[in-house]
Amino acid sequence: MSTGLELCDPSELELLGDGAPVTGVVVVDLFRATSTLRSLVEHGHETEILATPEEAAEALRRGRRCLGEWHGAVLDGFVCGNSPTRVRDLPVTGAPLSFLSSNGARALTRAARVADTVLTGDLANLDALAATVARGGRWLCVPAGCRGERRTEDDFVCVELARRLPGAVGPRLARLCRSLDGVTVDDLAHGSSAEWLVRHEQTGADDLAFILAQRPDSPVLPYYDGKLLRRYPDRPGPRG
Repeated sequence: MSTGLELCDPSELELLGDGAPVTGVVVVDLFRATSTLRSLVEHGHETEILATPEEAAEALRRGRRCLGEWHGAVLDGFVCGNSPTRVRDLPVTGAPLSFLSSNGARALTRAARVADTVLTGDLANLDALAATVARGGRWLCVPAGCRGERRTEDDFVCVELARRLPGAVGPRLARLCRSLDGVTVDDLAHGSSAEWLVRHEQTGADDLAFILAQRPDSPVLPYYDGKLLRRYPDRPGPRG
């Protein structure tokens, strides 16, 4: 089976027609959803994904522990925000977790409508992602962005993944690689998104250091089955 990695905006997922079947989707929301979700999976959590505050309110009524954010704000009743450092302290025992974010969670729920295999990517699991994509098939790389606008940090992760798959990327992704040639992690640390994160989030500086300090050798691939996010390939059979 041939290998291919294509760039796809979140809004385009709903427009996919009768083209080649999609083997899998990699969703990237570096600041901070996919970084937080990997941290959760690494610490043994299975987490429900929520796409709206209304879904979060219902999850709270069901007795679940909710975490995350909506447009940067932590909602009432949440145990913590969208923080890859703070979630490491959440006990695995107790009420199950539900995660809300205004960009990454939406991209995940859209991706689950077009592919059975939906993974999340960040700077720590690039090698594991590349090895999975290289097994073959048509893969989409989806930078979540923010409120419909692209973000350099998400595009950067997509480019770093593409560079691990030479000769196996679509033309849009190849153009993105050329446009971000020379961009470094240090540039991300001093970019507008990072500055906003540190300025507005109490744990922003710690989170930023955690996100950007990771080497790309984590074997953990968070996998979303349309309801729960868990470690790949620890997953049930195909959805019927």
